[in-house]
Amino acid sequence: MKSIRNLAKEKKVLFSIWGLLVFVAILNLFNFSFISDRVQYGYYVVYFIMTFIVFISIKKKSDFRVSQLLIALITLLTLVLSIKDIFLAMPIFLLYPLLSCRKSHWRSMILAASTYFIAILGIMLILFIGYGFGSTTLIEQNKSPDSNHQISMYLVDGGATGGNTLIYLDRLYLNTFKHRKRVFVGGFGADNKLMWIDDKTFAIDEHIININTTETIWE
Repeated sequence: MKSIRNLAKEKKVLFSIWGLLVFVAILNLFNFSFISDRVQYGYYVVYFIMTFIVFISIKKKSDFRVSQLLIALITLLTLVLSIKDIFLAMPIFLLYPLLSCRKSHWRSMILAASTYFIAILGIMLILFIGYGFGSTTLIEQNKSPDSNHQISMYLVDGGATGGNTLIYLDRLYLNTFKHRKRVFVGGFGADNKLMWIDDKTFAIDEHIININTTETIWE
């Protein structure tokens, strides 16, 4: 069995691609993502598949394993991460079935298994609430005069749980990535008017907002 370092050298291309995908995942945690939603969801699929391939390679050709106690901690942290972005969290849940150390104290193994089971239930609940009750629809999207920013308005229909209107400000990079921040939360179905005043200022109804704002308007 090889060390994980030697395995990474042997499969340099595979680990390099996966490393790049992990780097993009870290950027996603700080609200960076691809401008195109289709590209973003395509990235999630590739990230999951590549993580699975890398973990399988490590399992078959390396002696690297993660302790049960560390698995339990990672699982809890991943559950918290899934609240922010469930699709980024999913590949990490492959760690327990593929790379957990089987030679551990029985209490540690029970703790890891129980934590994993609770986390899976949590993931199913998040998916059910987030995607089972309603939908999110892009209503309007306007670019700034200099095309460096855009404002996007979404209608969130939560079904029986209600809904609201969300407006985000995106900073665009290389016509590929965006950094997103929420600037407005309104009532469901509100007829909000969006308009750019200049490169650095836009209006939502009567609210005049600068692109450097750090606040969210609630109505």
